[in-house]
Amino acid sequence: MTINRQLVLCTLASYLSSLPGEDLQHQVECLDAFSATGLMGLTWKKRFKSTVNVTVCDNNDTAIRLIEENCSLNNVCTRTTPFCSAERTRPTYYYKGANSNCEAEAKENQSHEKDSRVNGAADAAIEVLHTDANIILHQRGFDFVHLDPYGSAVNFLDATFRNTRNGGIVTVTATDISSLFGKCPQVTLRNYCSFNLKTEYVKETAARILISAVVRAAAKCNKGIEVLVTAALEHFVFVAVKIHRGAKFADMCVNKIQEVLHCQICEERVFLPDSHAPLENAYLLLPCDCHKEKPGKTAVKLGPLW
Repeated sequence: MTINRQLVLCTLASYLSSLPGEDLQHQVECLDAFSATGLMGLTWKKRFKSTVNVTVCDNNDTAIRLIEENCSLNNVCTRTTPFCSAERTRPTYYYKGANSNCEAEAKENQSHEKDSRVNGAADAAIEVLHTDANIILHQRGFDFVHLDPYGSAVNFLDATFRNTRNGGIVTVTATDISSLFGKCPQVTLRNYCSFNLKTEYVKETAARILISAVVRAAAKCNKGIEVLVTAALEHFVFVAVKIHRGAKFADMCVNKIQEVLHCQICEERVFLPDSHAPLENAYLLLPCDCHKEKPGKTAVKLGPLW
């Protein structure tokens, strides 16, 4: 997954470089929603330092312990939020670091501010959240969100686009390649409301199916997207999008989700037009004449996809 981390890092670097000077006066809020060992968040903090306010999240006790250990090895302070239960509505922050000065400064900041996210040691620290990703995404807004769950990311897209700020970036890494690459059509239909086959362009189709799921999730919040980066490799599909708030952008993106007519003989394909009237002979849209030369059904519909 080294390539995946490099893609995310380059996307974040490009986003920071595109921000005007007045926006960089405030820290860019970044979230790694499925941090595991904390490597992604550590890379962000070590590379961009005080420019970004990094939050890493995981719902596993072992992952939280590994994140704190890795931060200590890299001389990066952490402020950890324990698992939020029904009895504790206000989280308590525990500051840990490689030296006592960081911890002392953090305690001093806590005594002066009700919110632990303040200047000084708190800004230099990585916030570690022991909670479910959907909870933090519903509660707080971020400028940059990275989703890399185990398997499909569709269960977290609605929460992601609810509070992610206008002009922010969302990167999604999907590792459920068996469904995206058409090996399990029923799972593809269940998770993405789409259909895919193993074709010569199956990776492109997989990326477009993932983008269509992202578009539908953003449209529910009256937001549209601009696709920045797509990559479909052997083990994952990566997509980076920029958010544009407004029903107009949402409608424009939703209208781009269409079905594809795919010829099973020569693998020619064409997007089906968005029409309320049924097509008398959809085969005529294909540039090939396989339907005339071969008997039976020579073409199938793929998608809907972006």
